[in-house]
Amino acid sequence: MRVAELRVRGIGCESCVLPGKERALRLKGVRSVKVYGSLMEVEYDEKETDLEAVVKALEPFYLVTVESDKPLEQR
Repeated sequence: MRVAELRVRGIGCESCVLPGKERALRLKGVRSVKVYGSLMEVEYDEKETDLEAVVKALEPFYLVTVESDKPLEQR
């Protein structure tokens, strides 16, 4: 398992969060998506998906910058 911290631009309210969050959660291997303002934390299983797929899923909704991508236990 890995956890990625993504800086996202385009989130202005709760209704702006839901479409991207739901789309990311539909990816096989994504276990959780948490949003803290403009920071999105995504836990995913690298055996089932990768960070590139997560970012591509979010790009229709937000401008995404990867802040970090670490094994879950190093978080």
